[in-house]
Amino acid sequence: MSGLLPAMDRRQRRVGDLTQLLLDECLRAGQHGIGPELRSWLRGFTGASAATKAARRLASLGLRGLPQDQVFGRAERGDPAVSIPTYDLSMTVKKERRTLTLDSDVLQAFAPGNLSGEVNEVLREELARREARSALAAFVAGLDAEFGQPAPELV
Repeated sequence: MSGLLPAMDRRQRRVGDLTQLLLDECLRAGQHGIGPELRSWLRGFTGASAATKAARRLASLGLRGLPQDQVFGRAERGDPAVSIPTYDLSMTVKKERRTLTLDSDVLQAFAPGNLSGEVNEVLREELARREARSALAAFVAGLDAEFGQPAPELV
């Protein structure tokens, strides 16, 4: 998708959705680098739309891996691609603080990383699994309603 987006007109319908999808996938996969062609295309977004916000966040991903002195140096020179994050980009999504009690061996396996991010990712995967199971159950129920229950020897 990184190669596809720069070929699209930014005003084209649903481009913002594609930009948000790429941002979500980059964050999910821990990919913090994008190519110069995509970054240049992302800089062309203007205004305060959701597409522009997603484009700005996506354009800033590649800079997070730079040493701080390089980021600050580029910002001081007025590079428009530089936005110095003051907090993790994932925190722009509404979050709720909860307390968890975890087994110490599980906790040690994830330390010293971003435990909240890890737990959130695991819960998202579980949610997707449950939604897929529910969709499959609804599909099977629809088949049963349309064609009847299968013979027990076929199950």
